[in-house]
Amino acid sequence: MASSSTSRRRLLCGPEDPSVLYLQRQHVSNNIWAGVPSEDVRCRRYEGIIWDVPINPRVLAVIDEMGFGGMLRCGQPKDIDHHLITALIERWRPETHTFHFPVGEATVSLEDVEVLWGLKTDGEPLTGYIPTKDVGYWKDVCLDFLGFIPDAVDLKEMNWKQTSLSNQLRIELSDDHEQYIYNQRARVYCLLLLGGLLIPNATGNKIPFFYLQFFMDIEQCGSYSWGGATLACLYHNLCEAALGKRTDVGGALTLLQLWAWERIPIIRPQMLNPTPVDYLPCAVAWTGRASYVKAPGHCIETFRDQFSTMHANQFIWRPYVNRNLADICVAGRPIWTSMTTLICWNMVEPHMPQRVLRQFGIVQPYIPLVDRFHGTDFTKQDRRGKAGRNWVEWHAKHIQDWHNRHDTVYVDLEYSFEPVATDEYMDWFRRITVVYLTKPGVHAPEGFHETAASHHYAVDTLHKIRHFLREQDMSGRPDLFTISRMVEHGLQICGEAETMDYRHSQRSEMDIEVPVRQKAKRRGKKKVGGQSSSSRMDTQLVDDSDDDFEAPPPPRSAVRGRHSVSHTGGTGEDIGLSDQQSPPRSSVRDDFFDVDLENAVVEDTPPSRIPKTSIGKGIRSLFMRKRRDE
Repeated sequence: MASSSTSRRRLLCGPEDPSVLYLQRQHVSNNIWAGVPSEDVRCRRYEGIIWDVPINPRVLAVIDEMGFGGMLRCGQPKDIDHHLITALIERWRPETHTFHFPVGEATVSLEDVEVLWGLKTDGEPLTGYIPTKDVGYWKDVCLDFLGFIPDAVDLKEMNWKQTSLSNQLRIELSDDHEQYIYNQRARVYCLLLLGGLLIPNATGNKIPFFYLQFFMDIEQCGSYSWGGATLACLYHNLCEAALGKRTDVGGALTLLQLWAWERIPIIRPQMLNPTPVDYLPCAVAWTGRASYVKAPGHCIETFRDQFSTMHANQFIWRPYVNRNLADICVAGRPIWTSMTTLICWNMVEPHMPQRVLRQFGIVQPYIPLVDRFHGTDFTKQDRRGKAGRNWVEWHAKHIQDWHNRHDTVYVDLEYSFEPVATDEYMDWFRRITVVYLTKPGVHAPEGFHETAASHHYAVDTLHKIRHFLREQDMSGRPDLFTISRMVEHGLQICGEAETMDYRHSQRSEMDIEVPVRQKAKRRGKKKVGGQSSSSRMDTQLVDDSDDDFEAPPPPRSAVRGRHSVSHTGGTGEDIGLSDQQSPPRSSVRDDFFDVDLENAVVEDTPPSRIPKTSIGKGIRSLFMRKRRDE
């Protein structure tokens, strides 16, 4: 019997070129390939009784002046489909701030925020500092600008519970009050919209006090870029979720769902009584009764399959082009393609429209990824322990980038009425993206059976046969000519004729007999007289007699303290699923002991499990010193 290395071929699971998706090792898609089931994200949102109580016309006029009137007129949005959001997060790439679909890159942009919700995008950045934590100051501020004093618990935590704000709406207003009363009620509405839909945090039911400073001056409130802040918060939360750092996800996930429904017809519900959207924010089209009979739902695998088999005509690049849009939905058009920095208090995120130019009617060329913004310049900042930080000074460079937004607009003379991407771009995209999220040929024992990976692999095989035959001399070989025609006919029947001229996506082959680990490996405590709980679980899941099985790579990056282990970016070489020889790893040298560690013991090994050798003791001491420093 031939050995496994010669008789079996393996599939490349990650990108062929890892230079762009350099965070693949930490990405949730790496766990999906390894057979670890995705955990549904918990989407945070709260609106209270906003949609249940009548709003006074004089209050609505003030809300219009503050910039939230268009969003309020859209009505109550649909409940968030957690499975749809989870499937989208699996395709979100923190390295480029785009979703990777088979048709190319796409993202939620400033255009989507403004057109869907009517939020101002071309305005002042939403950042600042907390003036004081004095309880008496905030009592006076809340009483003056909101008309009530928060509870003692809220004052202690410097956060409103959204229920306390929502309860203020139960107090009915007549038409004979002084104007400041209507201003106070308008601020309550705007705070609920801000903390419940636009930039909700992971708790989903609290709003920090410091946001009130942006609503004190009614006229000044309308000058802020609420759309830019909303998008920055959404990007931040998508990146955190895509890297597996959280399952409680904040941000404008309602906006993300609306974006998906607008652009991906194969996953959206059918509205039974469509609402006219002329001269209104486009989100109003998704209110009212809907039918989900033809739409996938309540199953991540269904959405994942739909996204994996998406064709060019199943993604709408310009959904708003034939609509009569209101003025508040197009006021920021000059900066929709601005390559700038989005700011929301402590969060700063790059806006990269140059990667999704088809969404703006511009031919998509090949644009290499120049900056790795997940480095020191764009380190993710949270507010823990930074209550006294002045974010205006801290983000001075990024604020200047935002102020220069009109000077960084992407301008190209090659516009197109049809969404067009150059062959160079598509060839590059297929090399840098993750084509297979799941393993082909794996049959689900229960639940939904995913077929997208197997279908794609079969199509890719036909592509390889076709390209191979085109390189052969078929003169006098009618059999080869017949095979070529059969392959082309098969691709056309499968609906894959549009990709005939593209290069095939994965060059290495697949070993379908490699078992799939169904759960993540856990490190249990070692029992005194036997195996740990994790080792017993692994024994049940994986047959130790199968020498061909190689465990999946750890999802975290192999970086510990002063020791950095280079990796290939999550490609098949990381988990032994490629014929190609792995590139030579860079030498890892300890700066303190001047010893070459050869990538062996450092990689994702906790200090307590490092061998007690002379080198191991040195590494252990460095780890413990690093932990003390942190």
